[in-house]
Amino acid sequence: MQVLLRLAQEPGAPVTREQLINDVWARKIVNDEVLSRAIAELRLALGDDSREPRYIETLPKVGYRLVAPVSNAGSGPQPANAGPPAATEPLDVTMPPAVPVSRRQPQSRWLVPVGAGLLVVALAVLWDAQRPGEADSNADLAAQLNTATPLASDPALELAPRFSPDGRQVIYVRRTAEQSEIVIQAVASGERRVVVQSAGILASPMFAGGEERIAYWRQTDGGCAIVARDLAGGTEQALLDCALRPQTRFDLSPDATRLVFAARPRADYPSRLVLLHLADGRRDTLTAPKPGDGADSAPRFSPDGTRIAFFRGSESHDRVWMVQAAPPHAAKPASEIEGLSYGVAWAGNQGPLLVAADWHGFRALNELDLQTGRTRLLGARGARFPDRAAGGDLVFEHAAYRADLWLTDADAPGKQQRMLWPSTRYTNQAEFSPDGKRVVFASNRDGAEGIFVGDLIGDGNARRFPLPAGYRYIRPHWSADGRQIFAVRIAVSVSRPARQQAIRIDVATGTHEVLTSLGGAINAVYPLDNGD
Repeated sequence: MQVLLRLAQEPGAPVTREQLINDVWARKIVNDEVLSRAIAELRLALGDDSREPRYIETLPKVGYRLVAPVSNAGSGPQPANAGPPAATEPLDVTMPPAVPVSRRQPQSRWLVPVGAGLLVVALAVLWDAQRPGEADSNADLAAQLNTATPLASDPALELAPRFSPDGRQVIYVRRTAEQSEIVIQAVASGERRVVVQSAGILASPMFAGGEERIAYWRQTDGGCAIVARDLAGGTEQALLDCALRPQTRFDLSPDATRLVFAARPRADYPSRLVLLHLADGRRDTLTAPKPGDGADSAPRFSPDGTRIAFFRGSESHDRVWMVQAAPPHAAKPASEIEGLSYGVAWAGNQGPLLVAADWHGFRALNELDLQTGRTRLLGARGARFPDRAAGGDLVFEHAAYRADLWLTDADAPGKQQRMLWPSTRYTNQAEFSPDGKRVVFASNRDGAEGIFVGDLIGDGNARRFPLPAGYRYIRPHWSADGRQIFAVRIAVSVSRPARQQAIRIDVATGTHEVLTSLGGAINAVYPLDNGD
């Protein structure tokens, strides 16, 4: 009903999926499937057809709009046997003032705070599963995510949450421009205590085999190290120094006797996984990727400590891999799908894995079945670096990035600057048109990445080219005459490597041509002044 009321506030006008989710579920973290299910239920109740809509029209890559005429039916009682309204009648919608729907009014693009070019917000979110057994706990993870509630929402960055062994506490980093803190928060009461403070960088805190000992990565002016800290006495022990250039994300085995980390023993080789036996300092090299394979990163032990999940790849081409913790350390891919990755958690010794990645064109939690290699989208859009307690609870970062384009005088950078086309998503790869009157850029402001052209002289609007769905579009460049734009499209598919093709867009009409003669492994297209 709240979805219908929100659409009825602007009959005939498009309402984006993001706006509907923000307005209807303002205090909850939900995924796109919740909205899709609500729309489907509305269509069922109204007798509507998505292919020939009489009430709710789907706008691909945008959202929805109410196409039926709307009138205020007042607040009087309705007949108990009233069915769906007839298609020829206006849709009567009661809009009671006691049920306000929040709407963020867009700011004038001339009145924006200076220096807010990139806004990063991260908060930890707790999923309370309340399920007894491992078999039951994995039954419907997507539905369980709908009950997620905020655990912490400080204005500072809140990063890398991990559960205590008993699942009653969560440890995480709280970071500002001035300092980093490690915070331990009780799940039930919300009580917090700061256990470490540093002017340097703290990362990846976790409990080390019990409730009174923790480990974390630390960088100061004196170098970096992975350290263990006794909470009662405050004493610290360096577990690993910076000699092997350890990455910030490491993991301890459940019994806290082994530490796995990504190291770079040679500067010209990608990172590999190394297992450190804490009792005697012995080290085992678990993986050995070759140049071109990509780096290994973000390892996580299975709950029984026998296997380690990690990512291998580069930039947007990470894949989930698996390696045995005991010899022989045979590493193999766990899935063929790849993309930008943001951490993994185990949902049982045999899986599945909960993977934060952009496999479906946006960052969310996904389920990976280790037996079949199949994946499915769970939801929790914006989720990063999940952790799962033995009892079934799930905690993760909920990160919302904002990267806007700013216009400033090249002769006086920073003066008279203004933000262009603000959104709550990520916009980049901007390029001026040859006459300097327009800007082409890539943005995921309406879903997966698309190509937009913004007008600097006329109405000031930015329009998205109507390119086919099922692809991500990146790296746009103008032709010398400003009539065409060349870009790269990447197929959103489990087939790897994904086809990356060059396209040419006619700016006036929005029509496009796939330059198949250039092949299917294109990273960028740069048109020359002579037309080549």
